Amino acid sequence: MTRVKREFRAVTAPRVVLTTIVGLLVAYSPSVHAQMAPKTQWAFPADRDLTQMEKSLPTGWKIVRAAQTFKIVGPDQVWLIHENRINAPPGQAASARRKWLDRQARWKKLHMALDAPVRPEFRFRYEPRWSPAKLRSVRQRNAAILKQIRAIVAKINSRGKRGADAYRRQTESLREKLVPLPYNTQRHALYVDKTVGVEDGFTYVFPGDAAARVFKVWQKVLHDLNPLRLENR
Repeated sequence: MTRVKREFRAVTAPRVVLTTIVGLLVAYSPSVHAQMAPKTQWAFPADRDLTQMEKSLPTGWKIVRAAQTFKIVGPDQVWLIHENRINAPPGQAASARRKWLDRQARWKKLHMALDAPVRPEFRFRYEPRWSPAKLRSVRQRNAAILKQIRAIVAKINSRGKRGADAYRRQTESLREKLVPLPYNTQRHALYVDKTVGVEDGFTYVFPGDAAARVFKVWQKVLHDLNPLRLENR
């Protein structure tokens, strides 16, 4: 190696190392990361109704936001047991059934026969708030479709099983055209997309005390949203 090359390396090497260190410090700077992070499309702080919903959630519950969706997530861990509960007995028999299922679920949990636990969540889709004109138009179209369905039912109601089959075929395509109305908040139109950890006709949630807490929060959320849907009528 020539003397000139050795001197050049001796001069430039410290500069390269210094430049690399400065670059790493800048790259891992929190302020730079904050500037580089993608901005969310969610206008949550500006929506009076959703802000109030978030404030009214019980301790431990939180809202997780994403593009075009958000979910309300609870602190409990629950296990889901899938069974047909549509014809479950009412009253004391239902209470006894729950106790029996709790014992079964506890046994299965101890023997690792249950699926992994999940956190309860209520997931919503959202889009910009519907205008009064759009709401009026959709309501009118839905009303016209329901009128057609009622007319078909009246025509074939007395035809027995054959009539029921004809009703199902004729109304199936009409029902697919019905447009569900959203919960119209101050700035958003909300749709319930999915619930996890809420008991229904096909799902039992263990343990029972956590299931009761989840159901209570879900009823509270629906109670807060229902007046918003009534505004659409």
